[in-house]
Amino acid sequence: MIDSQAAPKRAYRVYLVEDSNILLRLLQEMLAAIPGTFVVGHSDSAEEAIAEIVETKPDAIIVDLLLQHGTGV
Repeated sequence: MIDSQAAPKRAYRVYLVEDSNILLRLLQEMLAAIPGTFVVGHSDSAEEAIAEIVETKPDAIIVDLLLQHGTGV
């Protein structure tokens, strides 16, 4: 279980690649509940994500492997 009262040791910047609006919102809410974790951007396509990832330089990327317009791999 996540201790929402614990102070984060460092901030984590996360980028999301997800084409389902419902799952995207769920992931954003779940990550927002983790202290020190920030979603720095999101995209619904791999092509768009690549450009934004280079710009935002996240610590982690969560990728939907079965995107509607191509693969997330």
